[in-house]
Amino acid sequence: MTDIIMRIRHDAETEKVAYPPNKIAEALSAGVGGFYQAIPLTNALTMWVDEDGKAKNLPYNPIATGWVNGTLDTDMRVLGNVMITGGVSEDGDTLPLSETQIAGIEMLVSQNRPATQWEDFLVPPKKD
Repeated sequence: MTDIIMRIRHDAETEKVAYPPNKIAEALSAGVGGFYQAIPLTNALTMWVDEDGKAKNLPYNPIATGWVNGTLDTDMRVLGNVMITGGVSEDGDTLPLSETQIAGIEMLVSQNRPATQWEDFLVPPKKD
């Protein structure tokens, strides 16, 4: 069984990234290209960025920058590819994305829609 997270590339392309259980750290590192830093966007979504993006001279990521600045009311410039995961479990573990979240992320990126339109459909997965 694998879980899914998403990569949003600096050129606005999205990719689903499957990873085996207990290997999310490796998937995040590979996805951003090195050491990563979390930026919580909502209670259901976390963006992960390369913490050395500026030193590596990574390209500007306009989608990620718009989402961070629109959600957190900041003026941050996001560089390089980013990874998107679900929120955090009660135990503090990073959660994968639900199919609804994946579809929502793909739609927002393809339509270049702002982060303020997430709340309608990018909610935490319901527990069974």
